[in-house]
Amino acid sequence: MRFFRENMFLVVLVGVVLVAGGLQVAIAMKFSWQTDESVAKRLSLNEELKKLAQSKVNAEVVAAAQGRLKAAQEGVQTLADDFVKLSRSNYPILSADVGGKTLDAYPVGADDRTRSILLLKVPDIYDKQVQQLVARLDATDQPTEEEIREEAARLAAISGTATSGPADLGTSLLTGRYPGAAGDDRALRNTVWACSRKGQIYANQQSMYAVPRTGDKYSEDELWMAHLALWVQRDIVEAIRQANQEALRELPATEESGVAVSAVKRLVRVNLLGYAMSGGAEAGPGGPAGPAAGAAAGMRMSYVALAGGGGRYDSNPSIEARLTGRTCNPLYDVVHYEFTVVMSTRQLRTLIEKLYDQNLHTVLNQTIMPVGASVVSGGGPGGMPGGSAMAIAANPASAAERYYYGTEPVMEITLTCELLMAAEWTRGRFDPKTQKWDEPVKDGQHYPPLMPPKMLGMLRDRDPKALRDADLKRALATSAGPGPGGPPMGPLPSKKVNPAVNNK
Repeated sequence: MRFFRENMFLVVLVGVVLVAGGLQVAIAMKFSWQTDESVAKRLSLNEELKKLAQSKVNAEVVAAAQGRLKAAQEGVQTLADDFVKLSRSNYPILSADVGGKTLDAYPVGADDRTRSILLLKVPDIYDKQVQQLVARLDATDQPTEEEIREEAARLAAISGTATSGPADLGTSLLTGRYPGAAGDDRALRNTVWACSRKGQIYANQQSMYAVPRTGDKYSEDELWMAHLALWVQRDIVEAIRQANQEALRELPATEESGVAVSAVKRLVRVNLLGYAMSGGAEAGPGGPAGPAAGAAAGMRMSYVALAGGGGRYDSNPSIEARLTGRTCNPLYDVVHYEFTVVMSTRQLRTLIEKLYDQNLHTVLNQTIMPVGASVVSGGGPGGMPGGSAMAIAANPASAAERYYYGTEPVMEITLTCELLMAAEWTRGRFDPKTQKWDEPVKDGQHYPPLMPPKMLGMLRDRDPKALRDADLKRALATSAGPGPGGPPMGPLPSKKVNPAVNNK
């Protein structure tokens, strides 16, 4: 005890040291256990992440996503290829025999002399193609004066008297069923009746579009517009032919035949309005180019067409945007046209459906008037309806027409339409990686540039945003120059325009 009393300080110090050391050991052991537990959790989480990254479920999900992406890309490409193939389906390129060789009008590859000979021959070839289209309609025409005189002579020989008197043709042909028929003129009535049974529709060369030209041969832009006119008329003729065939198939047994039982009874005229371009008096090349949105806001458009030949701009550069608001753009060309027929309104839907079956056509407007009336409007080139004011006026020329349409009421119907044509076909397919155009190989897989540079220049001068960068480079070789009333050429775009923004 004495020792403890004499060394109390040391004893206390030793006790404090022991207690403090024990506390430190206990605290250290506790934190060590917590640290080990935390590390163990992190190691476990790490293993789970590794298993999750390497699991079969996620690999399948990733593979499925990759498959969907690939399928979508292939679908987009297939759709684009089908669009190009559809654009050129049944659309021939005119050709001519030059020096014993068949030379296609496009793509341009001949020397200047050979090309000049082809341009001289193509107008006649175009006329023959148009004649073949008319023949495909199984067309007939109104009787000529000579045919009427011959019938009058035949009737006079039979009766021994003049041909005046009541017609003896039964109740199928009544006075007033066709314009200009005298009530007791049996010769006229007989010939009109006979001609109506010689074919399924009234049509002739004058019903079709005549390409304006400045000389004996086509210029390059006139040749291109002749192709557009031929392609458009091919689809119109085929639509009319199919509509008439369907009407004949649905027809019950009857003694009547020919025009009287056809769906479309007469093709009056075809007019190629031209390329639909964004802009005009209210929106030039430097202005907004959103035709789909602009149509609703009263935005205007214009046509690039052959007004009087020479590849000049039309005389009415600014009109109201059409129904769809679509205009030429880097993806496709937009061609507007119109045609007038005489038919029953009951069959109009069938005709439009058959037109849609041919290619990427859209009916923009329908004008329905009595037979023999005509539209009077602000007008554009070649009588195109370009203004908003419109009235119906009698057509004095119709009084001399001799047509029989049957007993069903008919109207004169004008359809204004548009045709979309893939730019990869009309302007060619360009590979931005190789900086080369497709080779002119006739295998259905290559698309060399067809549209001549002068035509590209006309489109560029009206709206450069309508062309691709490669098209602009081709158009630099020539310039059509602004036409009458046309806007001056705007600055070339520094980058590609996204057509999805401008045309929907």
